Amino acid sequence: MAMPVAGRLSDRLGARRPALTGAFVAALGAALGAAALTRVDAGGAWPALWAFVVGAGLGAVGAPTMGSLYRTLPRHQVPQGSSVLYMLNQLGAAVGIAVVALVVDLAGDADPARGFRYGYWWILACVLVILAGSSLLPGRPDPAGHVVRPADDGAVAGTP
Repeated sequence: MAMPVAGRLSDRLGARRPALTGAFVAALGAALGAAALTRVDAGGAWPALWAFVVGAGLGAVGAPTMGSLYRTLPRHQVPQGSSVLYMLNQLGAAVGIAVVALVVDLAGDADPARGFRYGYWWILACVLVILAGSSLLPGRPDPAGHVVRPADDGAVAGTP
């Protein structure tokens, strides 16, 4: 849901602002998710809502980040960049899920809510790293809407 909107915004505004906003939303969702689990009567609806907010925020980070990668690669390196990006996405997802599952299991041995609370705190820590990295993404494109590629062939992204 958030990726197409963030992708369109990054085409107009550059990658930095949509990614920073998405990372902030994800951090807020993770913090509120951890806070919601401090109450005994929290139930499952609030943590699920905050998990949705984290997912929407991370979705808003993904499209601008990937778009900025493709805009800055020379044309002949796009296939390799696409392959590397796909592998890193798969690896990051697998490792991230495994780490959060391990944290939930180890911290929630006696109390499952405690395990999920610690899981949200770990997610928050990772999202704060993403938030810091998002500030390094390119900003607004030039007025013509193009990002100049490295001086390999002098081409401008978005032109044939």
